[in-house]
Amino acid sequence: MTRTHVAARAVVVGGVLLAAISVVIRANAGAMDVEAGDSGATVPLWSVWLAALAGILVATLAAPRRRTAPVSPEAARPQAVGLTTLALAFTALLLTFGVAEPTFTGGKLVLLVALPLLLMRLRPVPRTRHGATARHHLGALAAVAAWGVLTFLMPWSSRTSPSTDSVPVTDLVLILVVGFVVNAVIEEVFYRRWLQTRLEDVAGPWPAIVVTSVLFASWHVALGSAGGVLHRPGPDVLVGLAGALLNQGVIGVFLGFLWARYRLMWPILLAHGALNALPLIL
Repeated sequence: MTRTHVAARAVVVGGVLLAAISVVIRANAGAMDVEAGDSGATVPLWSVWLAALAGILVATLAAPRRRTAPVSPEAARPQAVGLTTLALAFTALLLTFGVAEPTFTGGKLVLLVALPLLLMRLRPVPRTRHGATARHHLGALAAVAAWGVLTFLMPWSSRTSPSTDSVPVTDLVLILVVGFVVNAVIEEVFYRRWLQTRLEDVAGPWPAIVVTSVLFASWHVALGSAGGVLHRPGPDVLVGLAGALLNQGVIGVFLGFLWARYRLMWPILLAHGALNALPLIL
């Protein structure tokens, strides 16, 4: 077994241990419910895990993994390191200054779009794509459907938002479109299509899914804090971070698995977009 394989296994084991520690932290704080997406309502943590597990199981059974042309770890490593650094910088930005505008959107545009594009232009890595079959598309659809039913349509799925009845239809449509681009599109392109793909080249699918999901979850602890979270008491930060890892981190594992298995953007955009938008319109 090579050092790379040992390190990859250590990353996966570390991710499992981190999840277990997060459960202990939340249980000790009596906080086994988490906010459901952007709705402000809460759902039990186990319901998030159940939906993700069901989606992964359906994706595994519905269709074989889509073939991808291998890229050497040496060729992919500079981009993987650079993108990981940018992900850490985005988390640090939000933890320090919070999610008030223009920090949130500006940070995304610079750290998750502009600088990654510049990096990949300066250090290009050629890739060969293999076409997806109808079975891949149907398998991805079935996985998202299974996840969606358990996320939105079960008795525990309390994801109501403040009423939007008084919001003009044109304004609501604009809010949904802008929110979809700024949140679902930018986040999924950066974290899954760009970052996870490069980490897979270096370390393999599961280590890449774990690392990407942790990075994706880490900045969510800043949501709801316009001035950053570093001024909060230490225990509050730990409880919030544990919740983000067990909520958005687990959702990230599901989305990352879909990307690793099918290499299709539309399923993960559909799932992410639904998580943000459906509570506003249901």
